[in-house]
Amino acid sequence: MVICGNSYHSRLRDIVPKNLVGKAVAIVLMFSGIATLGLLTALLIIFLCVQVAKLNEK
Repeated sequence: MVICGNSYHSRLRDIVPKNLVGKAVAIVLMFSGIATLGLLTALLIIFLCVQVAKLNEK
């Protein structure tokens, strides 16, 4: 199987930053995305725990 530059598979490759500024921006974006997911998860758990505590009081 020959994959040339215009094939479908070659267009699925990731875009990787080449210079130092691009790599730094990619790292900041990656960690901010991970932190956002962590905060959303924590808020959901806190909300659900409060709801369960309210149900147990009744």
